[in-house]
Amino acid sequence: MSSEKLGHNNNVLKGDLGGGFDILTGSTGEQTDLGVARRFGGAAAAYSLRDIGAMNGRVVRVRRDTGGGAGDNDEEDFSASQVASGALESFVGAGNNGFITLWYDQSGNDHDAYQSSASSQPKIVNNGTIELSPSNQPALRFISPTKLSVPVNGHIDNLNSVSFFVVGEYETASIPPQYFLNLTNFSQIPQAVGVGSSPSYSGYTNFSYGSFGNQSTSHTPSVNQNILYSAVTDSSDFEGFADGSSILTTSVIDRAVTQDGSIGAWATGTYHLNGTISEVIIFGVGKADDRADIEENIANHYNITLS
Repeated sequence: MSSEKLGHNNNVLKGDLGGGFDILTGSTGEQTDLGVARRFGGAAAAYSLRDIGAMNGRVVRVRRDTGGGAGDNDEEDFSASQVASGALESFVGAGNNGFITLWYDQSGNDHDAYQSSASSQPKIVNNGTIELSPSNQPALRFISPTKLSVPVNGHIDNLNSVSFFVVGEYETASIPPQYFLNLTNFSQIPQAVGVGSSPSYSGYTNFSYGSFGNQSTSHTPSVNQNILYSAVTDSSDFEGFADGSSILTTSVIDRAVTQDGSIGAWATGTYHLNGTISEVIIFGVGKADDRADIEENIANHYNITLS
């Protein structure tokens, strides 16, 4: 930066266009990309293995299982660049497995998803090789009994103002009951909000909203394929989408949310996902107006074709 700019003693304004604009000089400059988790009014919680708001900080904490060898059960934090560079794999070691203990919240709100039980931690490295989604990006692999707890109580206040975006895949051909995301507790089903396949409507995508599951017969999910599930509220409706295509609309509900939820299973630890999850972004506000822009950002990274 020139001495003239430094002499102004003013900050360069930063926007969403990937560059800063200095109103005093009329010039553009460099800025850190805040990421999709911090744009559009800011997410309440955001989890990913790419940098969507960590701003070069940590995105995940990994426990390595060396089978009793050196460094067994050691844990370490990794940034998105370290996940991509192979540093995470190097830490876990050839022939070893790595598991997620914390999936850090990149929204800046410190709502980290967590799992303290080793037997319930999703896998990120298998036999020395990082787990990949169908689009060949790093992902978390879930299989019963794995799940992560999500401290939703506090970042969603009411079902009348909630939105979420999830990238994941089913790996079981029959699509048995399993959930990508559920932001409630079983004892508080009237507060349910999430997406998966419920027991009542196995084989179809279901968006839970104020009940266990609202059937959507218009979307039969493909297996071994990344799917972007989105749900947003506006003043009158809760609407669910699969790869940008609307598959469910129901009336918005005015109901407080007071329980926590989970990623990779129903909140009680049942209906576990058999597949991978790459990204979860949760908003405690309606995002109907921003949905298309958020979906485009996510779809471009994960090579998802929007309808």
